[in-house]
Amino acid sequence: MSPTHLAAPAPARRPSAIGRPHNPGVCLCGPQFGAHSRSCPPISSKVRRVTLKCLSYKEYGEIHGLTARSARTYFEAGRLADPDVVIGGGVLRGQVEGLELREDDDGRNSRSDARYGWLPETAVSWERVGRGARTDLAPVARERKQPTAYLSYKEFGEIHGLTERSARTYFEDGRLPDPDVVVGGGKLRGEVEGLELREGDDGRSSRSDARSGWLPQTALAWRRVGQGTRTDLQR
Repeated sequence: MSPTHLAAPAPARRPSAIGRPHNPGVCLCGPQFGAHSRSCPPISSKVRRVTLKCLSYKEYGEIHGLTARSARTYFEAGRLADPDVVIGGGVLRGQVEGLELREDDDGRNSRSDARYGWLPETAVSWERVGRGARTDLAPVARERKQPTAYLSYKEFGEIHGLTERSARTYFEDGRLPDPDVVVGGGKLRGEVEGLELREGDDGRSSRSDARSGWLPQTALAWRRVGQGTRTDLQR
């Protein structure tokens, strides 16, 4: 009688937070799981991240025939759809290791630096209030959607001890990782109805208006090149 061959048991998988499926290389921390830290699971270098492209309020308005000034007025008055993302503005202060709360900052200056963005489907599905409609009536109570928060390049640099100027240089030189999201900058021109390509526009002005953002786990997984390291070598 031949011996019975028993298959080796599969290695136990690390349980996922709150029953969410385990996704290797993706950080499951956050406000609902605790503060982000450098002990978070690193992002796998084998996984190529795709940069999410979102609309700025100007592009949102253009889709619906609004001038940049009118679009800003609609946004500040809360008459646009809830944004899907927010970059910077100190939203993640106190939730990410190295990005501490500031006792002398009431948050107003930080929030003014925030950049909000909308997914194309959010903007396209929005219905503009027609001329003559009453806008002074109390809106129907609804739960506002919280946008996904991303770090600005300034906050990314602060986590790693970089000055604002140095962080900008790192970003412009391409020494930071690819951003997880980009808001504005004409990235979606020609891909969204109502946001047409402009003839004769080389895109430089639009690109300068773009704002890039990074998820906390992307920033924490990044390793700053030490002083004296060769940075001119081919990667």
